Amino acid sequence: MTAKGEMMLHEKKHDDAMRQNWDRAESNRVLLENAALHVKIADLESVLEDKRRLTRELDVAMHGEKDAAKQASLCDLIRPAERLRDRIIKLEKVAEEADKYQKYMNLGGITMAFGVTPGEKLRAALAAL
Repeated sequence: MTAKGEMMLHEKKHDDAMRQNWDRAESNRVLLENAALHVKIADLESVLEDKRRLTRELDVAMHGEKDAAKQASLCDLIRPAERLRDRIIKLEKVAEEADKYQKYMNLGGITMAFGVTPGEKLRAALAAL
């Protein structure tokens, strides 16, 4: 074999070795990316499962086990949560009125200025909700 032929053979072997190294590196890069994606997917699945569990717990807390949906979504809980908030606001206002009324009764020595006790007023407000 001539020197030129040996040099071409050497270059071909070198090119083949470089190509194989490149292919291995690319294959390893793809494997690492796939492994990273599997970890992300597992994390997201865990987050989704927690979200579903917590949504269910919230639904049961708001509606009771009997009336809770089998598979509630967060958007299903928005209106009931708003109603609960509104009820709390009304109860706070009624409690303030009951406190003012009780102070009035105590200060004036009047036992039944309007014929309704604060407790009765609060129960009536609760029944109206």
